[in-house]
Amino acid sequence: MVFVRDFIEYVAFGGASRLLGLLPLALVRRLGAIAGRFAFSFVRMRRKATIDNLRCAYPEKSAKEVLATARGAYENFGVVMFEFMGMWRLSAEEVERVMVFDNLDLVDRVLERGRGALVLSAHFGNWEYMALGLGHAYPQRLTLIVQEQRNRYVDRFTHKLRCRLGNSLVQTGKAAKRALTVLRRGGLVAILGDQSGPEDGLYTEFMGRMTSTHDGPARLSLRSDAPILFGLPVRQPDGNYVFHFEEVDQSGLPDDQDGRIRQLTRRHVEMLEHAIRLHPEQWLWLHRRWKHVLPNDAPVGTQTRKHKAQTVYAGEPH
Repeated sequence: MVFVRDFIEYVAFGGASRLLGLLPLALVRRLGAIAGRFAFSFVRMRRKATIDNLRCAYPEKSAKEVLATARGAYENFGVVMFEFMGMWRLSAEEVERVMVFDNLDLVDRVLERGRGALVLSAHFGNWEYMALGLGHAYPQRLTLIVQEQRNRYVDRFTHKLRCRLGNSLVQTGKAAKRALTVLRRGGLVAILGDQSGPEDGLYTEFMGRMTSTHDGPARLSLRSDAPILFGLPVRQPDGNYVFHFEEVDQSGLPDDQDGRIRQLTRRHVEMLEHAIRLHPEQWLWLHRRWKHVLPNDAPVGTQTRKHKAQTVYAGEPH
């Protein structure tokens, strides 16, 4: 039964991908936005979690404003998914048009140091276009750290989509050794670091709450001596995306390793929060980013048994 289900999902995904790739990109985006609005109003998958997340992050907003931002987030997700499925038909020239990196000179200067670079981004704008465009800009030098899909057929299909223009993939469970090798050879490693960390992970403030955060990017950077380049693909009024790199400041870090990891993580989390507050509808509020949170009186740092993580949700506004 699992095989049948996975195969049906693969056929449906592949068929939709083939169809969307034949349509004009402007139409694909309109259809994606419509699909997102439909999912928000009728399917309602993860709608409550989305609204809970927004209410906690923006306690000053009215119920109407929260609903409007949540609807925009669903529209964004619909657009991203439709753009991704139709991505197979984009030529290298079209990728350069829809995904603009406005300061690749910074990447070039960082790579000249000979230590590689860790590109840290998030589920923001169209992160799939970002990966494709960066792979095109630096062919054979970019490795993406990705989560393995449950459906192995869809996983293979998406693998091909993401690697069309010269990058490579490594799954999260096998990423540490491969990433270190790539960085030490002067390459680029890209990761999306905005999802919830484990319950016993590093807790840092994000959007007003102490929440578990993946410390892997900081650990990898400090271990390899590779800088972190943070950036997000921001959708513009014409529907295309602009990506701006910023090097995460590593000056003045504490002397102890745990303190260095904690402070470096905090710095890139602050950069993400700033960008989200500028364009909240472009971030993926659908996932349970605050799955593990600490009480308000808990100290900053790694969770202990004394300060057990909690999950906090508010009700959905009507």
